Amino acid sequence: MNKLSDAANTINGTPAAPNLGNRWIPSLLLMGLVILLCLVAGELVLRQWFPVGSSLLQRDSRLLYKYIPDSRKQKFPLPGSGAPTVLVTINSEGRRGDLLSAASTPRIVVYGDSFIAGEGTPLQQTFVYQLKQLLSTKLSHPVQVLNAGVLGYGPDQESLVMEDEIGSLKPDLIIFSIYSGNDFGDLMRNKLFKLDEHQQLVAGHPVLSAGLNRQFAEIERRTPYQLVRRAQDTLDVIRNSAIARKIKSLIRPARDSVKGAHPALPEPGNTELLRTWLSYHEDEYKNFVVEQDNQVYNLFLDHYDDDVNLYPRSESSLYKRVFMERMMERVQHIASSHGVPLLFLIIPAAYDVVEKWDVSVDTRVFPEYRRSELTDVLEQIAIKHGLKYLNLFDLFRSHQAEDIYYHKGDDHWNTRGQQLAAGLTEEYIVGNHLLRPDR
Repeated sequence: MNKLSDAANTINGTPAAPNLGNRWIPSLLLMGLVILLCLVAGELVLRQWFPVGSSLLQRDSRLLYKYIPDSRKQKFPLPGSGAPTVLVTINSEGRRGDLLSAASTPRIVVYGDSFIAGEGTPLQQTFVYQLKQLLSTKLSHPVQVLNAGVLGYGPDQESLVMEDEIGSLKPDLIIFSIYSGNDFGDLMRNKLFKLDEHQQLVAGHPVLSAGLNRQFAEIERRTPYQLVRRAQDTLDVIRNSAIARKIKSLIRPARDSVKGAHPALPEPGNTELLRTWLSYHEDEYKNFVVEQDNQVYNLFLDHYDDDVNLYPRSESSLYKRVFMERMMERVQHIASSHGVPLLFLIIPAAYDVVEKWDVSVDTRVFPEYRRSELTDVLEQIAIKHGLKYLNLFDLFRSHQAEDIYYHKGDDHWNTRGQQLAAGLTEEYIVGNHLLRPDR
C-alpha cells in the first residue's frame, strides 16, 4: 500500500510536492470568518452597552440644539464626584425615559436642564422616574411623567419646546424647573430672546458661532463604528499622555507657548474663581446687551450666576432679573392659554445651599452675598404674578444638604437629592390638588 502511494506521488521519478495550498485555504477562510464574526459581535456589544465618543445632541435651527432620537452614550463621571457611570438612552421621541402613552391616565410633563434629564444618574433613580412612582402609589393608579429635560437647556429653550408640543402632549400638569445656579445666564448666552426698550420680551435671531459649528461638524463626521472609535481614543490617550508631552517638549520646546491661549481656571474654593466668573458675566452682558451680537459662543459651559448673588445691583444682575421675570411670564401664558396647570420648581445651587462645598463665598470680600438670593428672586417673581411654585432651598438646607449633591466639580443633585425633591414635589402636587384623578 505504501509503495502504491509513493508511486502515485511520483512523476517521472520526481516526488510531487504536497498540495498545501488547497489544504490551508479552508482553514484561512474559516479563521477569517471567525475574526469577522468576533468583530461584528464586539461592535454590536459596544454599540448596545458601552457606546463611547457618541453624541446625544444635534444642531437645531429653532432650539440651537436638541437630543437625537434613538441615540445612546456612555456617561462617565468626574473623578472623585461620587457619580456612577451611566448608559444614557434617548428614545424615539427625543426624550430620556418613557414614551408618550395613549392610556387615559393623568399626564405630567417636566421641563428642565441637566438636573431633570439626569444623565449622570441611572434612569430609575432620576427625579422624573421617582416622581412617577410616588404619585402612582399615592393616587393608587398609574401616572405618566414625561422627562422633557435636556442637558444645558435654559428656560428660553424649554419654553419653545413647551410651546411646540403642549398641544400634542395634552398634559394635565406641567412642572417647569428652573435651576437658580445658571439659568439666569442661559437667557443671555442663548440669545433666543431679548428685552426691548420697554423691557418686554421679543424674539432674538441667534446663530451659532463658527467655533460651535465646527464642534458639531466634527462630532457629525466621526465614524459610527465603535471599534474604530476605541482605536482612535487609545491613540489620543497615548498622544496626550504625560510621557508623550514630555518627549514633544524636548524635541520642540518652542511650541509649549501658544499665542492667545486661555489661562487655566483658578482652583475651586477660592475668591479668585468667583472673580473669574464675574468677569465672564460682565463680558456676556457687554456682548449681548451693549454690542447686540447675535452669535452664540457658549452652549454648555454654564457658569454660576454669581453676579446676581454677589453684586445684586450691578447692570448684568438687574438685566438678568427682569429677563427671567419676562421668561416666567411667557411660560405661564403658554400654559394658561391651553388651560394646563403649571408648577415652577425652583432648584437651588450647591454653591448656596451647602454650607461647605467645593466653592465657598468669603463674605468679607463679597458682603452683599446672601445664600438664598438666587432662589429668592425666582420666588418673588412667582409671588408677584400669582404663580404656583415650590422652592427647594429651605427644604434642602434642612435635610443635610451636603449629602444631596455630587462633589469635585459636579454640582448636580445625586440620587438622594433627586429622591428628596421627588418626594417634596409629590407632596405639593397632592396637597394642592394639582392633578386630576383621571383623564
